[in-house]
Amino acid sequence: MKYRSTRGSPKSLSFSEAVLVGLAEDGGLLIPHYIPNLPIGWHTTWRNLPYTTLAHKIFSLYIPNSEIPSKDLENIITRSYNSFKTPVVAPLVKIKPNLYILELFHGPTFAFKDVALQFLGNVFEYFLEKQNAKKSNAEELNKITVIGATSGDTGGAAIYGLRGKKNISVFILHPRGKVSPIQEAQMTTVPDSNVYNLAVEGTFDDCQDIVKALFNDTLFNQKFHLGAVNSINWARILAQIVYYFHSYFQLLDSLNITPDSHNIPSVKLQYIVPTGNFGDVLAGYYAKKMGLPIDSLVIATNSNDILDRFYKNGRYENSGVVETHSPAMDIAISSNFERWLWYLAYEETEYDEEIREEIDERVNRAGLRVKNWMHDMRSGKGLLIGDELKKVARRDFNSDRVTDQETLDTINRYYSCKSKDQLSSYVFDPHTAVGVTAAERQHVTSEIYQICLATAHPAKFFNAVEKALENIPSFRFDAITPPEFEGLLEKEKRVINVDRADPELVKEIIERELKTNNTTKTSSISLIGKFIDTLDFSAKKHSFQRRKDPQQTPYINHPIGVAKILTDAGIDDLATIQAAILHDTVEDTDTSFEELELHFGKEVRDLVEECTDDKSLPRLDRKRLQIESTPHKSNKAKAIKLADKLNNLRDLVRATPIGWSIQRVQEYFIWAKKVTDGIEGVNEKLEAELDELYRDATLEFEGQTYKGHPEYR
Repeated sequence: MKYRSTRGSPKSLSFSEAVLVGLAEDGGLLIPHYIPNLPIGWHTTWRNLPYTTLAHKIFSLYIPNSEIPSKDLENIITRSYNSFKTPVVAPLVKIKPNLYILELFHGPTFAFKDVALQFLGNVFEYFLEKQNAKKSNAEELNKITVIGATSGDTGGAAIYGLRGKKNISVFILHPRGKVSPIQEAQMTTVPDSNVYNLAVEGTFDDCQDIVKALFNDTLFNQKFHLGAVNSINWARILAQIVYYFHSYFQLLDSLNITPDSHNIPSVKLQYIVPTGNFGDVLAGYYAKKMGLPIDSLVIATNSNDILDRFYKNGRYENSGVVETHSPAMDIAISSNFERWLWYLAYEETEYDEEIREEIDERVNRAGLRVKNWMHDMRSGKGLLIGDELKKVARRDFNSDRVTDQETLDTINRYYSCKSKDQLSSYVFDPHTAVGVTAAERQHVTSEIYQICLATAHPAKFFNAVEKALENIPSFRFDAITPPEFEGLLEKEKRVINVDRADPELVKEIIERELKTNNTTKTSSISLIGKFIDTLDFSAKKHSFQRRKDPQQTPYINHPIGVAKILTDAGIDDLATIQAAILHDTVEDTDTSFEELELHFGKEVRDLVEECTDDKSLPRLDRKRLQIESTPHKSNKAKAIKLADKLNNLRDLVRATPIGWSIQRVQEYFIWAKKVTDGIEGVNEKLEAELDELYRDATLEFEGQTYKGHPEYR
């Protein structure tokens, strides 16, 4: 799978390039060369999959195995959704017989943006580690500077997805005073040094325009290796496709429908999506084109209704921004709309008989059409389509506009259970209330099931929810407030005020902050960071293992002990210490050598491989091979072997493992000496300490004393 620009650039990009650059060279957005078809039988084979496994199936259709091997992709997905408060990730809740709420707010920042940005943050880190693993210690590491604009939720989700990531700096621009207090606090109270918050005097569209200007500044982009975190980044759209499929399967379960292998269930399904930048509903469009049986997608807007106006009258033009109770949708121009416009332009070429069968020419024409449309938008002319294209546009989408008062009324009705056929009380955030209001106004029959996307937790929007429910004495806001929000508003904030919406001013701030940050870092800190990363990796891999001593101490104590023995012996080579900490990860956990190379480089991987037994072999064969192969290993691997045996022998002297006889302990002493006899001249201190242990060690067992090595001479 390759990716192309919506504006016609002939250059194709890989998935990694598309993710890391964000925008095409010509300023266009990146789209896949084709929308993949679903595998035969997907509706049965995928039905009962966990969310993470379903994500793997869908992502694999867009991400070549050569770029992210299947096992690595699985690890990325698992890490991305481990932070969610439910393994379902996005549960489907029935509130009326035919109306469901898809709760997308169970991530770390309680917003739907977490679904994509937890994944994107890990993908950024993965590709950087892959690039940097090939570099020598003398080479400068690759870094990226992530820049994004937010009307509220994207900022917090991006920061939580990228905080603490190696070699990544993240700058988030938000309109000062125009995000909710909780949204602002989630962004500005994060202490990680790679996070920068810029409060811009202006609107969200001003912030978004600044971000686009920085990406289009070739010199600045190349100097700081900019990465996109807004929904212009293709990886975000890809991540959001998954919950359309997952909610479909949840709906089938709710309706007790079991699909057979030959027929896809004929359930009529309508998704209602509160929409600002068009990314969330665009993911639904991709899901539909892949083959998910969606009857229609409803775009629900607030008073900032550029999208509703387009689908009503075919005109797309900027009419400014009005502040509403649903601020994440207070957007004048929907940045992701350009992606869908490309597909509209491509369909337009269907009417030209001369090129109808010429795919490449149709692609070129579509790119040129979008380029001209976007030029008209920038020049203030707006965009107008004819009647035929209006029909095409309305084939997949409906739209509706919801006022602030209607939004508040809906929050009130559903909390008070005053809505017809409502099953239970429910508190909506204002954006979800916009969607539910639009859903109620769709002229649907009883055969159609509606799923409205709940984009944020209501506690993020205190003012709107309180205003909607102010006439209900029984409502207490703290009853719906997550514990994570307690004290958040009182925390110390880190924010840079930007007094005017000026790209040049923002560039100066970014350059200054990165320069200041970089000058405070030293090579020693870099080495400490690598050591801590290694220790953290090993600790997580061994987290469920225990030693066999009577106290069943944590297994991680062993690799730490091996590393300490090496440093006590004067060995301070970083790769050797890292390999010592990791030496049992492949042998005893699900770690692969490829994973080690990705995270820690080839030298560390090779050292661990030298120290790893083949566990597919019988135990006695493994022990024999250690004796035979040790003399032929590198000196660094030999040093790790010496320290490993020394640590194990000291543990045996300290306490006999559970279930071991004295004979088995002595057999280990005898075997260990045969292994280490093949090592000479590597480290005098380690070799002397082992000789002393073989000669003098005694063992206490059942009230008697024994020599550790009974045959030592």
